[in-house]
Amino acid sequence: MLIPQSKKILFRGRYSGQTRDGIVNRLGNGEATLEELNTFSSAMMEQLAHLDGGVWCMTANSLWVNGSGDDVNAGFSNTLNEFYNASLYARDFGTDDVRSEINRWIENHTYGFIKDFLSDGVCGNAALVNTIYFKGIWTDAFNTANTAPAPFHNLDGSVKEVAAMHRKFYFEASFNNDVTTLIFPLGVGGSNRHFMMTVMMPADDFDGFVNTLTAEKIAGFTESTIHKSEPLSLRLPKFESDYKNDIISCLTALGLGSMFDNGFDSMLTSPVKLNTAVHGARIKVSEEGTEAAGATTLSGASWGRPNDPEWIVVNIDHPFVYTISEVSTGTILFMGEVTNL
Repeated sequence: MLIPQSKKILFRGRYSGQTRDGIVNRLGNGEATLEELNTFSSAMMEQLAHLDGGVWCMTANSLWVNGSGDDVNAGFSNTLNEFYNASLYARDFGTDDVRSEINRWIENHTYGFIKDFLSDGVCGNAALVNTIYFKGIWTDAFNTANTAPAPFHNLDGSVKEVAAMHRKFYFEASFNNDVTTLIFPLGVGGSNRHFMMTVMMPADDFDGFVNTLTAEKIAGFTESTIHKSEPLSLRLPKFESDYKNDIISCLTALGLGSMFDNGFDSMLTSPVKLNTAVHGARIKVSEEGTEAAGATTLSGASWGRPNDPEWIVVNIDHPFVYTISEVSTGTILFMGEVTNL
């Protein structure tokens, strides 16, 4: 599970030179100025928290430095404070207390959803920490009385009985190129929705689907599905998933190796080369809605319905990809895959 928006907030405004150019181009913002990127990120952080009364979406940022903090560049510190509301913590990295304190900071800012994030001590002279927390109710919730065991075909070929939510309803759905796409509005915005969860389930070759999946393809699946009403008898598994890994190899494969070679030369008075990049996330999907959180450390419209529609049976019983996104900008807040339950 990945948090694209978390990466954008963490990377913007905190580097210069080759590192900055590589990151901005990879994020698809090569034409934007640094001031524009910082302003956009600041606006997103502020607005996400207040868009919908049925959704809680909170972000937080912090910079942890070894020693007194006197070697933090004033311009860098001002950018963090002005655009990212980031706190600065000067600590002695030689003690395990720092790891525990960062873990408590992450736990507090994900409202207890992510605990004990860092298992090892903090390396180097500085650590950037970012969190995002999301909790949203379905615009049209599932009835817990209809949840029942149903088979899920895992990617490894095994079949497992899992708790599957069931509802007959007019869902937004499309069936294109052997991919079933469903959109679930989140929050109380009604037709003026602000958040949604998208599920994409390929008929076969899940690995091939994921390996060729791009932002443009996701947008295409979404555009062909949104506001397209279909009478479905739907089963969707309840699931809970978490992920944590060192993402240096992933960032390097994306062409961002300069962060580890050239480092961040605007952070401290001397360049900071990254030697650790840990990303983690957790999501829980139930009858009421979706709860998700992530941390990164660098060291519904209404439709009229016929009286007796012909219900289309759709069982999300094979591996699928999901996204949670903000609607007006198309910003993907969370993205992951469910392959084994």
